[in-house]
Amino acid sequence: MKSVLFFRNSVLFFPQIQCLPFYFSVCCVLWSNTILSSKNASKSMNS
Repeated sequence: MKSVLFFRNSVLFFPQIQCLPFYFSVCCVLWSNTILSSKNASKSMNS
């Protein structure tokens, strides 16, 4: 019975592990976009 629960938990958990790189890349893209936009904003303020 425990093995069945463990199997079900691993099945539920495995797709999340597969999605982690996707979430990580999305976070990196958003983070770089905010940094670039803040840099551009400071550039436009200076000029």
